[in-house]
Amino acid sequence: MKRKTAMCIIVVLLMVSSIFTAANATQLCKGNKNILSECPPDPPGTLDFVKQVWTGEYWDSETTVEENGTIRFKITLTYHKHPENPHSDWTLKDIHITDYLPEDMVFAGNASFSNGAYTNTIVDGNELRWNYPGCCFTLYDNESMSIEFDTILEYEYSEGLYYENIATVNASECTQHEHSAISNVTVYIEDPKQVDFEKLVWDPELKGWVDELPKVRKDENIRFQLTVTYYGSGIIKCMKVEDFLPETCLEYIGNEEFTYPNEEFFEDPEITVSGDKKYVEWNWGNVLFYLNHDESVIIEFDAKVINYCKCNVTNYAYVYLSSCSDCPIIEAEDYVTIGCFPPDSSFEKKVQEGNYWVDETAVCVDDLIKFRFALTYFGNYNLSNIRIVDELPCCLEYKNNAKIGWYVGESIQWTPFDGDISEDGKTIWFNLTGNLGDGTTLYLIFDALVIGATGCGCNGINTATVTAFEYEENNFELTDTAKITSSNNNRPCPPYIYGDETGRVDEVLTFYIKALDYDGDDVSYFIDWGDEYDDEESSYQDWIGPFESGEEIQVTHSWYYEGTYKVKVKAKDTHNAESIWSNILYVEINSQSESNLDISIHRIGFGRICADIINSGDENVSDINWNLSVQGGVLSRINVLSEGYIEMMDSGSTETVCTQSGSIKRGLGRITVTVTVTMDGKEPITETANGFVIGRLVIVRPLIRR
Repeated sequence: MKRKTAMCIIVVLLMVSSIFTAANATQLCKGNKNILSECPPDPPGTLDFVKQVWTGEYWDSETTVEENGTIRFKITLTYHKHPENPHSDWTLKDIHITDYLPEDMVFAGNASFSNGAYTNTIVDGNELRWNYPGCCFTLYDNESMSIEFDTILEYEYSEGLYYENIATVNASECTQHEHSAISNVTVYIEDPKQVDFEKLVWDPELKGWVDELPKVRKDENIRFQLTVTYYGSGIIKCMKVEDFLPETCLEYIGNEEFTYPNEEFFEDPEITVSGDKKYVEWNWGNVLFYLNHDESVIIEFDAKVINYCKCNVTNYAYVYLSSCSDCPIIEAEDYVTIGCFPPDSSFEKKVQEGNYWVDETAVCVDDLIKFRFALTYFGNYNLSNIRIVDELPCCLEYKNNAKIGWYVGESIQWTPFDGDISEDGKTIWFNLTGNLGDGTTLYLIFDALVIGATGCGCNGINTATVTAFEYEENNFELTDTAKITSSNNNRPCPPYIYGDETGRVDEVLTFYIKALDYDGDDVSYFIDWGDEYDDEESSYQDWIGPFESGEEIQVTHSWYYEGTYKVKVKAKDTHNAESIWSNILYVEINSQSESNLDISIHRIGFGRICADIINSGDENVSDINWNLSVQGGVLSRINVLSEGYIEMMDSGSTETVCTQSGSIKRGLGRITVTVTVTMDGKEPITETANGFVIGRLVIVRPLIRR
């Protein structure tokens, strides 16, 4: 506003100066005969000088803008010779136009000119000038010129904000009559009340909030998130949020959580749910609710998947904001897309390798191996008339011991089960009674004997196919394979592992492994360090080796967390025949020793301040970083920081650390002394003391522990 006041004063001075100049010129003509002979005694003409702003539809003297952006202006100048002036050669020349932009407005270029009035735009801060010397451009009677240009308005909204944009012109007529004029436009700023509204859904596979969920699981919950962010000058006191769940597959459950910018000014809403649980409303109309500019409210809630519809559905939500019951409402909507498709049903055949089920393994002739089928169904119906057909390769022979398994609680319950076998023992049929419902898994295992080596026409691939009825139609079929590689080679003996059985987190421990191979083949090792377990996977390192049979090798490992770990290893020879797992070595990992570092700040200093770092623990510590700061004094002129590194501190030892000698010179006033000590993996230790400085003398008060 100060700039606007100054601009008005400048314009008034310019007009007064122009009037004064014109008066002097007239007086000069009257008082000098020579000049009177050159200056016709005819009355001066007039100017039409208008500045306008584009409203988006037409040119006007004012406009309203909703947000920052580009504004286009137009300045038009028209010259009119006096009707009683008989001289046709009178013109308007030496034209100087100045535009005074408001403080928050910046010239954006894109200037255009009419009637050949092109000239350079001179930008001087917030002033724009266009100069037309008389030798280059003139306006004749009733002739006009115009200038159009763009500006960019950059502002922060405040209530009642508007901008006056002023333009002036100075010109001469017949070299004797001076003319000036002024015009202005007004740009009003509309309150930019608006709301950002976003609806998202939690994707358990991506572990993040997304706007599209491709697949769902029936009878499981889906988590939604609604975020409302308000922008505007007034306070929002009422809010209503509606969510319309799709009719086909979702049902409201609840479990709401509300996140507010400040719990002190908000209460939870009234919640309304329709009878069919497809519509839910959260209404903050009758509770404490004060939402300010750039503040957000987050709603999270659950819906249950009640059906698969095998299509994408749109889940809409709406928000309505108002500052009071009679004020205009700001509203917004958003949606997420839910793929009401069931997960893909699956059928897997695996072969056992140690404690794990794998797609392929190496075996030896006369080994008894175990296969497993896993059938998982997803859909609105049940699978019935389930039949599994397994085709064994020529190197395998069915050996019974079949069992069927179902999950009961957290474990699989197995029941013996007989299959039908072909005469050659290579094809087995398992005809299952009962139904398999949505999200249920059926397991089937059986044994087979390795009767020959792979190769020479036997590829070792074991193919299985499952067929079933879904919704009374025989339209369900899946196939999978498992593979073995067999030879007449003998597998290695189980390895033996021993070594460190206790250690600390991140400490490198040493272990020794050895295995014999009956055929004298070299062996490689596969180590399970027991770091973490899943249903069928464990944390390994890669195969290492090969090494000579019977050679003892040394390996190292460290753990990130404390606990007891089961370490085991298996061996394989150069023919890929694998041993069974070794003995289990139990390794106990304890947390790192806790350091007992204390800090004592010296009470008196001269030109500097010192502190003692004391290792009062039972163990040595290393890699210690410290910093010591002194701040304060009159006008905060004392600002001293020193830092350093201590490689090792023995148990019970003390290290003294100081700021640089003479770092505090002729100080005066209160100070704060802070000492911080850090070590890798440990929380920083901080001590703070208050004191004062007189000259170079530093006196510290008793410590204040943070």
